[in-house]
Amino acid sequence: INAETWAWTSPPGPPSAAFLLTRHLDGIRLWAGSKMSLILHVNEDDITNVQISPNEHYLVVKTAREFSLWSVRFAKKLGSLRGIIANETAWPVLKFNADDSLCAVVRDGVLVAYDTATMRLIRATPDVTYSYKADSEGTITTAEFSPRNPNQIAMTIVDSVGIRVEIDNIIVDFEEESAGKVAVALTIDPILRRNFLNADSPVFKEITEEMTEAEKETAKALNDVARERMFQVLWHPEGTHFAAKSFNTKTKLIEYSLFRIGQSTVTAQNLVINGTPVRFTWQPDGNLIAIIVEVVQAAKGNTVAAAGSADNKPKSIKTLNLNVYDLAGKHGVTLVGSLPTNGVRIAWAPKGARLVSTKIEQSMADMYSITTATTSDKKLTLNHLGNLTHQNFNHACWDPTGRFLATCTLFRQGSDGRNEGNRYVIWDINARELVNERFPDGLSLFAWRPMDRPILNDKEIAHLKNTLKDFIQKNVDQEARDKAKKLDEEIEKRKKKEGVYITKMEAIARNDDAQQWTERREALRRSSASYQRNQKAIAGILAQMEAGEL
Repeated sequence: INAETWAWTSPPGPPSAAFLLTRHLDGIRLWAGSKMSLILHVNEDDITNVQISPNEHYLVVKTAREFSLWSVRFAKKLGSLRGIIANETAWPVLKFNADDSLCAVVRDGVLVAYDTATMRLIRATPDVTYSYKADSEGTITTAEFSPRNPNQIAMTIVDSVGIRVEIDNIIVDFEEESAGKVAVALTIDPILRRNFLNADSPVFKEITEEMTEAEKETAKALNDVARERMFQVLWHPEGTHFAAKSFNTKTKLIEYSLFRIGQSTVTAQNLVINGTPVRFTWQPDGNLIAIIVEVVQAAKGNTVAAAGSADNKPKSIKTLNLNVYDLAGKHGVTLVGSLPTNGVRIAWAPKGARLVSTKIEQSMADMYSITTATTSDKKLTLNHLGNLTHQNFNHACWDPTGRFLATCTLFRQGSDGRNEGNRYVIWDINARELVNERFPDGLSLFAWRPMDRPILNDKEIAHLKNTLKDFIQKNVDQEARDKAKKLDEEIEKRKKKEGVYITKMEAIARNDDAQQWTERREALRRSSASYQRNQKAIAGILAQMEAGEL
């Protein structure tokens, strides 16, 4: 790739291996094909953010002047998003559904959805300027499309009673126009409405320049508490589950409501956390969740403040634990295991049951595995595989197969102005170091190539998984039949060869009989000089034996 004006800052990569996106001083460029040809150049100055739609059909580009929407397929700018974006400080600014056909924002407490191809507003009714408005004077605060089902959405609604979560099916009406089918109306079919009457709704305190340092520190502390208690929601990457985190004002505990999502039904389970959750993550392709929990315990022994201190209360110790839960347990959500950890972030392997917790600020990383017992109960166990020792690493990422983990020391400027980013280490799934490579001139980027999407669609993959045992047995049976057929063919060939050989031998024998070769050979043998000498010698020996001379 001829990228003479390469800039060191790297935008987020696309979700598959179809394209390569690079950032330059004169904008961003998109490359594709076997020869990595340039297919799109967004020639904009001062690009600060790039959002890629789930199916890579569209780009949202943020500059110092505007937000704009670009079509990857047609390699052109579709238009500015001024007047559409609700919150210019939030990112990502647009919510796309799973097939990119719809995008939406929450503006002024209502859901506003658009047909992405035309950016035409999809109205709830012809006389309104929104797509959906909550009942009971409720205000929509967040809306998140399902990552897999393009016709499902989850919304958080606040009203006078409290906080409510809705998970809905989306029904879109289309009309035929010259340009093709265009979405013209949207209706919502709720499949879940859950009220969180005791959930806290903390208010964040604005920090201004007029505040004193003490006031700023107080405001930051209050905002940290508010951030821990704020209501949050998160879809499972496969769209099979949905989580809602809330702080219960009565029990003073943080609770997770975990929902299993069907096409038209939802089942719910509750998980109460004793401690402060620091991080919550779904297993990308399974039924496990991992939560890092901060637990405060009273220290043992003589652990009081120094003499003369105003604070003579016993000291407390904060510890971090990694808790892993199984959503598919026999009795609901089941704790698989809890182990101490140094990390505050969690990175699951894209496939399999490995995860790593990291604390970049202190270059700490721990790798864990979840194993299944060979006993009949198939009990799961959480295991600590080891600490990953890599000084000053500031980036960690799994490869798409989940078999290797890379920790990297990427570009950062040291106190002497030199680039300190110069090394990457690759580990296997058992926390063993495989590669340790240093770059004297500096390392600014490390990225695995993503795996391309499968050829089969989700329904075909699900059908294959459901019929996998039958499919395997069918192939085993076919292989046995093929082996038996091949053996029969080899036996038949051997019999044919044996038949040909016997026929030839019988022909030779018949020819010998016809030509009297046996008698002729015997006559020639008897008439030979050597035969005559042998006969005379034998006769002499016999005569001597009869005469008693021998």
